[in-house]
Amino acid sequence: MNRFIITLFSFVLATYDATAQIKELYLTCDQSSFAHIYANYEQDIYIDATLEFNGTIWNDVSIRIRGDGSRQYPKKSLKLKFNSGAYIDGRTSLNLNAEWEDPTYLQQFLASLLMRQSGQQCFTSEHVRLYLNGDFFGLYLLNEAVDERFLMARGMDSNSTTYKAALDGSSLSIFDQPQYHWEQKTGPDINMADLQDLIDDMNLVPQSEYAAFIDQTFVREEVVNMIAMNELLALGSTYYHNYFMHHDLDSDKWIMLPWDLDKTLLYYGFGHPYHRSSRVWEPDNPYHEKAIHDNGILSEFRARIEALEASIFNLSHIQPIIDSVQNQISSSVAEDETDDVPDIGYWNTKIESYKNHFSQRANHLLGQIDEYPRNFTVERVHVFEPNAQLELHWTPSISPVLRPVTYRFVFGDDPNLEANQLIVEENISDTLFSFYTPSVEGQYFYKIQAYDGVNLVDGFDSYNPIIITNNIPELVINEINYNSSPQFDTQDWIEIYNPLNYQVSLEGWTLKDDQNDHVFTFPAELTINPDSYLIVTRDELAFNSLVSTTSTVVGNIGFGFGNSGDAVRLFHSTGGLVDEVNYLDDSPWPLNADGNGPTLELLSPTLNNAEPTNWQAWENRNGTPGAVNFDGVGIAESTAYANRPLIFPNPSSGNSFGLRFNSEKQQQMEIEIFNSVGDLVFSEKTVFNSGTNLNMITHDLSTAGVYWCRLTTATSTHSCKLNFLGK
Repeated sequence: MNRFIITLFSFVLATYDATAQIKELYLTCDQSSFAHIYANYEQDIYIDATLEFNGTIWNDVSIRIRGDGSRQYPKKSLKLKFNSGAYIDGRTSLNLNAEWEDPTYLQQFLASLLMRQSGQQCFTSEHVRLYLNGDFFGLYLLNEAVDERFLMARGMDSNSTTYKAALDGSSLSIFDQPQYHWEQKTGPDINMADLQDLIDDMNLVPQSEYAAFIDQTFVREEVVNMIAMNELLALGSTYYHNYFMHHDLDSDKWIMLPWDLDKTLLYYGFGHPYHRSSRVWEPDNPYHEKAIHDNGILSEFRARIEALEASIFNLSHIQPIIDSVQNQISSSVAEDETDDVPDIGYWNTKIESYKNHFSQRANHLLGQIDEYPRNFTVERVHVFEPNAQLELHWTPSISPVLRPVTYRFVFGDDPNLEANQLIVEENISDTLFSFYTPSVEGQYFYKIQAYDGVNLVDGFDSYNPIIITNNIPELVINEINYNSSPQFDTQDWIEIYNPLNYQVSLEGWTLKDDQNDHVFTFPAELTINPDSYLIVTRDELAFNSLVSTTSTVVGNIGFGFGNSGDAVRLFHSTGGLVDEVNYLDDSPWPLNADGNGPTLELLSPTLNNAEPTNWQAWENRNGTPGAVNFDGVGIAESTAYANRPLIFPNPSSGNSFGLRFNSEKQQQMEIEIFNSVGDLVFSEKTVFNSGTNLNMITHDLSTAGVYWCRLTTATSTHSCKLNFLGK
């Protein structure tokens, strides 16, 4: 019996107790310290506090401001951490949500409850009254954290890996960078290799094989139920930020876990399109998009909506719950002077509007499935020359009610294409379109829409950045000093290497860490010579006072790189990502670079610098800024996912690239390369020997973009991503 069916048997555990009294939590802390964290809400500053609930006192508690975009609002969400002992139900942390953007105080509470009642594994949520230093501070929602305790309470393996979609853009797409977009919550440290494999496989698998992939990788009933509940609740922000991915390492099955459910029907409306998995500024999510593209899964999805409407997603079921909660919290809403609810009349009006959305959503959703043009897939292109003729292709969309379908092409210089249109072509009858790229270099965006005379449906993916440029040089992030030793404090710096045989202008190029608003723009007229190095520093004076080098040194970048891990991202002047390293301060990354003096040194600029085992931090050295990196005694082998294939250089250009693979034995190997929509563009069979194999692959990929390389033996399959910049 699978996990989903077992959860359905536990329905009684997810029912709502209308007789429960609202809990009262009493926090005591230094008032000036609390004012300090409120004023500095963007920082994760903990202060000491005492918590009292129902006669029990916890003295060793810490508080900080929590949340993402919600931190800016006047009423802020809080995280409580128990430094010794645990809360009454074993929790070691509490998440108190302010619900500033939800005037009903109901949406997240009810969405969480309905998720659990549908059979989905989901956090619990309850209303609490919070007191600060003896005074009523506000009505909050206490949400259960998704952590080891959460997993254990549900019979799930707490030793398996769980990842939180930590930043906007965590879409399981080809643009995802796990170390940047995701945060590991449980399980062994394998450098997020299983998550990267899932992302690669999900995007690599051809649409015709997607249903079989779901059966192999997930529990199909869970996937169908999760998509159905996401759509019934109109959770428009789930697929690019608000969820977790849990990987049961024993069964090798994945499950999506909901999170942050405060923006539902009242926010996105009962007419939210069922085919849309993301917003215009973020990539679509293949978990959803490819599922609804499959006729079998789409049919199951529709049937699940009907079943949920008959059981829990109807006003006869929901109305008593809303009425009971409304009665329970009304006095607290009236008393709370920190929220965005002006009076009880306004609150009651919003709740009535919320109920009306529930009464309409299921029927509207079924109507969309029955009438809207079907989902279709757009072939991506990524880098192209100015003034060049570019031909786009996509799979056909059909109308389930047999209306004629035409296509609409939109091109512009902003992800919000409807507001920034440079080219619009309508009434395209074929599944291809040719146009000439702009003469001005830069980053642009395009999308294809299917139109049946009534409804417009965006193709997958609706987020398609394209770089228009004559050339994106393959520079390499070659050395990183993110935590100097006190005895040799040069401040943070990185080294960039130019492996090309020509000089590269860096005018307009930018450098970022993992924050998009931390930007260093390279000086005008700055260049890097062939086979040469460039040092980029946080503090140019501190660096030059300790280091003598003939290489160019620039700064000050205005930000540093995190001591516990960060991203180093190098962007071309057009906005294209040239190179990226997401490092950590623990294994399998070299430990000596964390404040002991050594730096992170790439063993060879031809190696994939995304792999931690291709870096070393050599003892008794302070790095090699502006010079060839010390190569020690050889290249270390990976201890985690050691048999993952590596492509070098990556990004790559031209007609050839290298492939490195560690084989456990001599065996026959099939090498296949697929483009971004799953078409096979290269295939050859070869024999790999036991140990490390280095193969050069010569093939004209012709079109710049993202490709996947798949290696298949008689017993296993391995894959990796290739970013091809063109010739």
